[in-house]
Amino acid sequence: MKRRLLFSLLVLLFVACFVWRVTWFPYRAEALYAAVPRQALFVSEHVRLAGRWSTWGAHPLVRGMAVSLGMPREEWDRIVAAPGTRQVMDLLAPRDTLTAYAPMLGRQGAPAWIVASWVGMQGQFLRWGVYKSLLVDFEKRRFRDGRQGWQYRDREGALGDQTLQFAVTEGVLLGCLSRDPDAVCALVEQVERGEAGPAVLVNYPFPADEPEAALDRLAYGDLAGAGDGGVWSGTFTLEPAASASGVLHGPATQLPGLAGDAGGESVSTLAQVLRDTPGVLAMGPVEMLGAADVLPGIGPAVRVLWNQLQSVTPPQGRFFLSLARPAYSGRIMGFKVATLMLGMQLTDAAAAEVAIGGALDAFNGQFNTTLIRRGGGVPGAETGVTTVESVRRGPLSSLGPGEQLSYAVVDGWLIISSNSDALSRVLAERGAGGTPAWARELAARRGGAMGWVDLADAADALTKIAAMQDLLAIARGQGREPSVARRRLALAQSWLGELRSMERLRLWTETRQGDYWVQFQLGPSSTSGSKE
Repeated sequence: MKRRLLFSLLVLLFVACFVWRVTWFPYRAEALYAAVPRQALFVSEHVRLAGRWSTWGAHPLVRGMAVSLGMPREEWDRIVAAPGTRQVMDLLAPRDTLTAYAPMLGRQGAPAWIVASWVGMQGQFLRWGVYKSLLVDFEKRRFRDGRQGWQYRDREGALGDQTLQFAVTEGVLLGCLSRDPDAVCALVEQVERGEAGPAVLVNYPFPADEPEAALDRLAYGDLAGAGDGGVWSGTFTLEPAASASGVLHGPATQLPGLAGDAGGESVSTLAQVLRDTPGVLAMGPVEMLGAADVLPGIGPAVRVLWNQLQSVTPPQGRFFLSLARPAYSGRIMGFKVATLMLGMQLTDAAAAEVAIGGALDAFNGQFNTTLIRRGGGVPGAETGVTTVESVRRGPLSSLGPGEQLSYAVVDGWLIISSNSDALSRVLAERGAGGTPAWARELAARRGGAMGWVDLADAADALTKIAAMQDLLAIARGQGREPSVARRRLALAQSWLGELRSMERLRLWTETRQGDYWVQFQLGPSSTSGSKE
């Protein structure tokens, strides 16, 4: 009897050791990071995501990402609210979770969004079908290389031509959203080969005064270190009250002059001129205009302007770029469009008029235009609006009254507007009482550059821009097939559509130890309310 009991105990011990050996995976961060492709442009890390799912799943930033990837808003809300979702998150994201974007992945080289989560022994239980009742929206499948995994049942066609695939290896759950139905296999191979993932997140120097931000961190740029583009990395926090905040830092070699102070007097002076016009506003050192090629569409024109005007700007001068609120929208050939304004501080108004003449000559020579100053204001007058028109028959010469490009020099600022009607209104309202919301919020910040966005106004402006692009495409005979730029604009529209409930975005920069640091806040501010 004793021998039989001892034998049974040995068998049980053997079985226990076997089960323990095949199911237990000690935590290995290197296996998790190996899932991130070397060509990835973006990666984020999230600690204990399952325990924070109630905040995360319903947050506008996360919902906006899901919608931009093709998930209908109603479908996402259904998934978040489903009773089994929390159980699935407890199973799939109990510890550390990574997300990443790679422009090319797998045999087809298709773009892919990637998720990797440490599940340890739960991965083996997933393989054995223990949690089958929790995975009702997924079906088991065999991939092209013979590996087994799961695929999301896209019953409503929400993902279009993409598939959402999952597989488990080495204690890591791997997911992939891609047009390549077998792209997740490339991730499995990376983990099993033990490839070295990007170390930028592991080595990120967390600010000592932001311990909670370390729960979520991200990096963007040349993660593999193959080029000289550098990497921006940082931390962020999603807060229950539909708000968010964070800090990013990157190399100080990419943009000039972000050290210093863009607040204080320059904000209050500009507020007296622009009033509540801006829906989107960026401010910074005027020398940044020398790197204006980064601005889509208007970069080359701004560089020509800067080359002519830099001699009449103060050494510590500031510039602004603003997309006006819908109330200040203008028209082009009768169609309502958002108004864009560019401004810079000047040392001398009369000298600026001479420089502007030189800029028009440079434009005409470089871009084969025939621009002249005409009507409206008198050159050099502090309160006049001067229009810029074309003497050659074409789109510019057919603009109606109030639709022309225009500028004015007022209170030491040169302000250029995409239409003269809006600029005339701005100057008419100059000096009105009260302090606009953007000035109240930015004046309290100190940094080399700063930005402010009213998310609802920005969403409305993008809608107008998209409509104008569609009309122009049809007029040119390009049909309704969207261009790359139009698809990107649609992506931005979907994001802003979700984020507009957060009301405001504020960001500002400073320089620390040779790096740029960008801090941001999303959500209503303590000074929010009316525009004035």
